[in-house]
Amino acid sequence: MKNRTSEWLREAKIVSKILSNAPVLDSNKDLHSFYLFQGLLSLPGIR
Repeated sequence: MKNRTSEWLREAKIVSKILSNAPVLDSNKDLHSFYLFQGLLSLPGIR
């Protein structure tokens, strides 16, 4: 379980790094975070 979590966190860091480099309007931040969260849920190994 711990191994899977660290793997998930590594994925999340990569995704957030990519997204932080992408231009995002402030007004869209919440929506953006929501989609990021949805995207993380769909990563393999989460379920």
